Amino acid sequence: MANHVLCWRSIWEGTAQGAGRRQGYGARGGRPSGMMAWQLPYGATAANLAAMQLRTRMIRYGLTREQLASIAIVQRANAQRNPSAIYTDPLDVDTYLNARMVSEPLCMYDCDIACDGATAFVISRAEHARALDHPAVTVEALDCAHHDRFTWEGGEDITRISSRWSTIWDRTDFTVADVDYASLYDGFSVFVLCWLEDFGFCKVGESGDFIADPARISLGGDLPINTAGGQLSGGRLHGFGHLYEACLQIRAEASGRQVDDISLAAVGVGAANSGTTAMLLRRTL
Repeated sequence: MANHVLCWRSIWEGTAQGAGRRQGYGARGGRPSGMMAWQLPYGATAANLAAMQLRTRMIRYGLTREQLASIAIVQRANAQRNPSAIYTDPLDVDTYLNARMVSEPLCMYDCDIACDGATAFVISRAEHARALDHPAVTVEALDCAHHDRFTWEGGEDITRISSRWSTIWDRTDFTVADVDYASLYDGFSVFVLCWLEDFGFCKVGESGDFIADPARISLGGDLPINTAGGQLSGGRLHGFGHLYEACLQIRAEASGRQVDDISLAAVGVGAANSGTTAMLLRRTL
């Protein structure tokens, strides 16, 4: 239906929150309904719900805070290579473990950071790639996983999100073993665990062991993730930053943080509520 489509997303949460102007849950009054009817009387926010996911994973799967720290630490190290990142100060295990709690066991380093920013993409028909004067990125596969309730958990399991229903691997001849890099949504660090499992990088419940050695998910490791710092350190661009970084990686334009010999990237965006989107990007042949 179109030859070229412009996709644009801008955000100013950094300014809004910095000036104390962002309205909290229920600030406009009225009688809450649905999920909010259960949250607002107790002052529950997204951080409280993410903390429930973490606590349940600790009880059910033996996840530890030391394991979880790998995500924040690796992404902070990546952010130091990104001149646009919000947080670039070094982060180590002791600093993480002694950080201020937001909603125990979720600490401040498990939460994304608001920022101002804008991201734009032009999506074109595949044949247009021949006319470009720069490397193109091919969308190998795209999948949206939804459920029918606007609730936090994906399918009555607080440890998971709706990415559990992704069918991305049914839409390509590639397999999880072919992925060279992953951009995984990290509104809270626990979401990275969910995406690792639902993409199939590890089995459900084994993501803590998967990330226990931070070298595995670091630049130069088996599966580098969120090389721009993700939303925990780079800044929260509502998932568009993850897609942008994956495109830079595929085009070999991620200066200072480039993944070697990359040909296939996995992008997982979204977490709670009703839907998530998975995408596979590859170098245009």
